[in-house]
Amino acid sequence: MRYPTDSPRKAGAWLYDKGANVLSLDGKNPSPLTWKKNGWQDNRQDVEVVKKMPWDRRDGVGVISGIGGWRCIDLDGIEGEGVKFGAVEKILDAFSFPHTYPWIIESGSGEGYHIWFRCEGDEAFDPRTDYDPKREGAFDHLELRWANHQTAVPPTVHPVTGMEYEFRKKHPERKPWEVNADEVQAALDAVAKPSRSSDGQPGESSFDAPETIPKGKRNNKLTSFAGYLRQKGLTGDEMLPMVEHFNQSRCSDPLSPDEVADIVGSVSRYEPEDPELKPVRSGLSEPSELSEPNEPSESLEWKPFPTEVLPSEAQEYVRAHSKAKNVDEAMVAAPSLGALAGAVGNSREIELKRSWTEHSTLWILVAAPSGKLKTQSFQAGIAPVNDLEVEAKREHEKKVAAYEEQMERYKSLSQEERAEKEPPEEPNDRRRYRVSNTTIEALIDRHSDNPRGLLLARDELAGWIGSFDQYTQAESDLQSWIEMYEGRLVQSDRKTSGTTDIENPNVTVVGTTQPHVLQNKLTDLHFHSGFEARMMILSPPGKERRFTTHDVTKEVDAAYTRLIRRLYRMRSAEDETPSLSLSDGAEKVFADFYNRNAKIQEQLPDGPLRSKLSKIEAVAARTALILQLADDPKAKEVSKNAMVRGTLLAEWFRHESARLHNAYNFRENTLTRDERCAQQLPDVFNWRDVKDVWDIGRRGAMKACNRLVEKGLATDQGKGKGYKLATKAKVSDFTSVMKGAAPNLSDVPGPMPKHTGDSSPDEVPF
Repeated sequence: MRYPTDSPRKAGAWLYDKGANVLSLDGKNPSPLTWKKNGWQDNRQDVEVVKKMPWDRRDGVGVISGIGGWRCIDLDGIEGEGVKFGAVEKILDAFSFPHTYPWIIESGSGEGYHIWFRCEGDEAFDPRTDYDPKREGAFDHLELRWANHQTAVPPTVHPVTGMEYEFRKKHPERKPWEVNADEVQAALDAVAKPSRSSDGQPGESSFDAPETIPKGKRNNKLTSFAGYLRQKGLTGDEMLPMVEHFNQSRCSDPLSPDEVADIVGSVSRYEPEDPELKPVRSGLSEPSELSEPNEPSESLEWKPFPTEVLPSEAQEYVRAHSKAKNVDEAMVAAPSLGALAGAVGNSREIELKRSWTEHSTLWILVAAPSGKLKTQSFQAGIAPVNDLEVEAKREHEKKVAAYEEQMERYKSLSQEERAEKEPPEEPNDRRRYRVSNTTIEALIDRHSDNPRGLLLARDELAGWIGSFDQYTQAESDLQSWIEMYEGRLVQSDRKTSGTTDIENPNVTVVGTTQPHVLQNKLTDLHFHSGFEARMMILSPPGKERRFTTHDVTKEVDAAYTRLIRRLYRMRSAEDETPSLSLSDGAEKVFADFYNRNAKIQEQLPDGPLRSKLSKIEAVAARTALILQLADDPKAKEVSKNAMVRGTLLAEWFRHESARLHNAYNFRENTLTRDERCAQQLPDVFNWRDVKDVWDIGRRGAMKACNRLVEKGLATDQGKGKGYKLATKAKVSDFTSVMKGAAPNLSDVPGPMPKHTGDSSPDEVPF
């Protein structure tokens, strides 16, 4: 159940059920003011006490910090330069929370934020501590409400402004997330410095006196207030005196009555429920309609992974392990597909036409919350590769031991005897199947000794994704990774060992991470470089974690192991990788898929999803190659059956990418400052609005207006009429395009019959 905001009584009951001590509020004070007397700052309330509070006669609800580990950081006065400083985002980063974290509440004053979290240890901090901003102008002040303090939460109405306390995004479904005391201190250190501590007595009010609005912020504030009133259903005539009162009482230099009337008239043009009616807030930009991490998007639904397109042995394996672990089949299928891709490696490639070939490399990332068995599912998918790695290590250790023994005997010979014998030959480096080191230099060294290719498999890939913004070599390394994905020449230059070239790199990457970590790690660098476009990301729905009696038979495990080893035994030619051509049927299937995908791209705005779709064509070809070889390692061409299954997999990944791009609002990561700020403007605006939103002077605002027109983000309506925002790609338009592109899984062709070769699970390739 989501947090209710239609009444203080329902909100109080919801909060109490989640472990908080609550109060009914009368204006800015708790009522009845008996919480200290009753010891509610130290002891859990009785449910009957909460039920008997005078909710129906009050206009708000408060939470007492400390009980149940509930804590609050109160940020006041985030405007102008404070937005650029990003205090809220820095605190969330220190907590390793996503920027879409639901427990951020906009104060009813319109100028502050309350960030709720949970942390054990009442003695870790003083009950209440005030802090000054680390950088001048970042905010007015920060207050850590650790214990013995009550703070208003939605749907409380601010007694001065008449505005409600509101969540930045959709209402949370569960209690605030947990952090430790070190993370709290790191968050404070990131944005603030201590100013003073209280005497530990409970605070009497969670409201601060409203700040005076200076010049340069008046239009912004009044438009925000008017938008709020209009959303509540007030007419222009009803709004005008209230906005004028707000103007006269709050602005240091009030706007003229005509300017106030213009603001009210502009806002009144919208219907109260119009989604375009979004008050312009100071502080953070308007929140996007994002899903909480690992929640399915409301507009694009999760589609089950098409397990039926996998080889028969892999199908049975995926279904058996997912049933035994009680997880979605995609949790096991994704790493299994990565293991199949790694097993094919550089042994074969697919020739779409003479000038276009693709190899088997895939990058697959499963995003799932902690506790959803992603590690166990991941390890199941790559288990046969791990077995090969262990066996190769043991075999190499035997060879090294034999060499050392032979070398000892050789050294014991006399000089004359040694002259007549060749010294024992030192064994080569052992065969590698899987690696985990993601540094380019180490990977190239490993690849040079294993030209057939490698599987980079890591349970947590966040470090790999986040490594590209840590040092000056990051962009160069990222480009090397992209070249590796494309199968182009990759080089490593070292002063000591010289240049190492990998002419035909083949490194499949498969791993997991948590959704909120993924959101924080992906930056504009990943999107603009095309790095993210090459990653096939999926986030399967979680299931209730419970013990099941289902298990996996030895026969199912052995069949999957034979499949992986059979693919590893395919050898490539010394000079040139053998290519599989397309059958006539496969060529037609791929051409139809290519053309359909191109039409979808044309309907999408420029951005990360459009870039993603441009890479899906290669995914279709690569998965068709893998599936064909899994069916028949001796195949000379890709059949229609394999291509249909490959394109269906590509369409599934395309749909899942669209779902996650929508849910996590990845497009925001690629917007320029002008594009972000433009989203906060009303439909019709003037240079004054731009001045307030951009927080710049008049000259800069006029230049920004010209840039918006030049970039096609707005049109100039002529002298005195201001500017009008251009129609932007709305979420509804985006989703309608992608819904029409959803994969049709109603008639999926099955794989070829099980392979009946004579390979044994105990047989090690090479």
